[in-house]
Amino acid sequence: MKRISKVIGLVGLIAVLGFGCSRVIKPTEENKQDIDRAAILLEAKKQGLIMDTGEIQHMQDPAVLIVDEKKLTTPDWELLNGVDFKNWKAAALADVTGGTSYGLVHLNFSQGKFQVAATFGDLPETTNGSSYQAWLVKRGDGMKVLNLGELNAIGKIMTLTYASKMDLSEYDFFVVTLQTANATVPGEHLLEGVVR
Repeated sequence: MKRISKVIGLVGLIAVLGFGCSRVIKPTEENKQDIDRAAILLEAKKQGLIMDTGEIQHMQDPAVLIVDEKKLTTPDWELLNGVDFKNWKAAALADVTGGTSYGLVHLNFSQGKFQVAATFGDLPETTNGSSYQAWLVKRGDGMKVLNLGELNAIGKIMTLTYASKMDLSEYDFFVVTLQTANATVPGEHLLEGVVR
């Protein structure tokens, strides 16, 4: 008899738990929370995860721009299919405009070759001959900025690949800018992220 009552009690408990798990909680005005993107960006600046105004202005100084004399032919995106990025450095890019754009960058230097493979999503459409361009930055005293080129569209995502014989491992920051036609210095920052 005790055994039967334990089984009935267990079945009842499972039924109650199952019913509780099956309920769908719909968002209401009381439990819906908006993301305070401005506060998040301010905190990210304080933590050094995105650039402050001084760094952005310094990036626009032509004296900090370098030319990669050892640039290689950039590999097609398809050639990177199947590459194991596990041991590569990476940067998760945040939309510093408060929007919803994003990016993920992988960087690696091995066997005398530096490579970048990146994907980006939810970027607004460009207009009037403008484009999105990627920049690799060595922050701090002696800032150096390297233009990695224009992002390419593949379906709904944007991609970037880059290759060089120059060891760019000390470059610790990645930026995507919106460039007006014929601009030679970095334009408006859209995505930023620390390389780790």
